[in-house]
Amino acid sequence: MTFSASLTQTGQDCRGCWDTAMKILVLAIVSINTVVLPILWYSGIHPDFNTVRQFGRLFAMGENVYEGGNPYLPSSLVFWVPFGLLDRDVGWAVWKLLGVLVCVFALKVAFDFVSERAPARYAWLSLLNLGILAGFTAKSGNPGNFAAPLAFASCLLACQGKSVGGILLGIACAIKYPLALPCVLFLLFARQIKPAVVAITVFFSMNIAGIAWLAVNGVDPLEIPKSVMSGVVHVGGYDETGFSAHFAAQARGKYSTLAAVSLWNTAGLSRESAQMLNLVLLGIVAIVSAVLAAKKRQAWITMAVFAPAFLTLTYHRYYDSALIGFSIVLAWICLARHSGLTIFIPATIIAFSGFLIRSVAYSIVYRLDPSPSFLEGTFYNFIVGPIHIYSLLLIAVLAFVLATRYKDS
Repeated sequence: MTFSASLTQTGQDCRGCWDTAMKILVLAIVSINTVVLPILWYSGIHPDFNTVRQFGRLFAMGENVYEGGNPYLPSSLVFWVPFGLLDRDVGWAVWKLLGVLVCVFALKVAFDFVSERAPARYAWLSLLNLGILAGFTAKSGNPGNFAAPLAFASCLLACQGKSVGGILLGIACAIKYPLALPCVLFLLFARQIKPAVVAITVFFSMNIAGIAWLAVNGVDPLEIPKSVMSGVVHVGGYDETGFSAHFAAQARGKYSTLAAVSLWNTAGLSRESAQMLNLVLLGIVAIVSAVLAAKKRQAWITMAVFAPAFLTLTYHRYYDSALIGFSIVLAWICLARHSGLTIFIPATIIAFSGFLIRSVAYSIVYRLDPSPSFLEGTFYNFIVGPIHIYSLLLIAVLAFVLATRYKDS
């Protein structure tokens, strides 16, 4: 072997070792965040799971769970029945295990999706990027830990022409409809009709079954939409009480909801004006996204643009941020395909997505116990507090730039 050939072989061996080390490191970090921490994170039972269990048990007994405000559709309650019937500790353990499985499944789907469109190293780096995002770790008992990763994965599968995508997307809609229905709508705009129809069929079937069960047990079906609307208004902070509880200056956790309406209100807009501004902006993004979906015929690309705007302009928590996975996947694929200055666009998206691991403001107010004057000051209210809002809006803008440049190869 010549000296030149020996150097070449050595270089290839070193690169092989480096690739292996990178894969091991990525798998270790992702496994800790998606498997180890969710199982060991919460010593007791998460309050959100108690809500799931209580609703599931009452629904199974035929009780009227729509007497007051209840933001969940009957389809959600159908899925919660098993957890209402199981022993509380057993149900909690099963809930966390299923959450872990859903997150791992979603990451595997994303990894395969990127692998088909970019070199292997980009698929591994995208896996790392997704695996440390809060939405891909089932640390809480909220249904969003199931719905958001499942909506993300099922939309990718549907866009690949896999029939299971429509079924899983319908299940995601049934569990938590605000997170998954946009995927269905943009599948329709992208003329990917079959998976969209399957998803809608599953979604409506589960709701019809739930409504029928309630009706058999004497519940007036007309009570359901009124109760759901009332629950959404209250839980989302859209009425006076909910607004004060979530967004008022004296409420330390006002930014834990990660919604832009709190920023508009802090800037001086009234509650009604802030909500109207959010709705107008969301409507504009939805129209632009619909046109983009119709032109590109790729619902996942449209969701890369819509998801960050949707999240920042509506009520959501950190576990719903799995929808940002669309933007991250698009960024890494574009990073692999473009050279020169264009790489700074996806690189910026990737960097800013790190802020979504958890609300910076939320962590400050609950861990550092700052003074009231700090919480009411300009630095916190306009720089520290809304940093996730700025991040999401920037991701939405940059994702639109990438989406318009994206071409299938």
